[in-house]
Amino acid sequence: MTLRAAAVVALVLAAGCACPGPAPVETPLPPPPADVVESWGRQRDFFLEGGFEILSWEDAKALLLERTYTGGKQYHTGWLTIYTCDGRRVVTKQPEIDAFERFMRERSLPTTGFGTE
Repeated sequence: MTLRAAAVVALVLAAGCACPGPAPVETPLPPPPADVVESWGRQRDFFLEGGFEILSWEDAKALLLERTYTGGKQYHTGWLTIYTCDGRRVVTKQPEIDAFERFMRERSLPTTGFGTE
């Protein structure tokens, strides 16, 4: 088991996340647009190698409202990663820094497992 896989398992166990249904079948993601990759800054290789799915901020908020997340990280570039209990790894661009924190606070959603750069 890789260190990343062990960390995801630990996050899932800590969050007590119970995902409905079977895990999704992994399909290759299309390559992201070059301008998006450039905006990732120092996280470029991490996002590319990690196979992160790019979501719009609106879709990411809908995902967070499902409460099936185990954590993630907010970066200085404005990008936010979200890990779900079924193994999805998504990345989204916040409309402004700390939009995630406000969104979660306004809806009383737990932020356990999330960190900042």
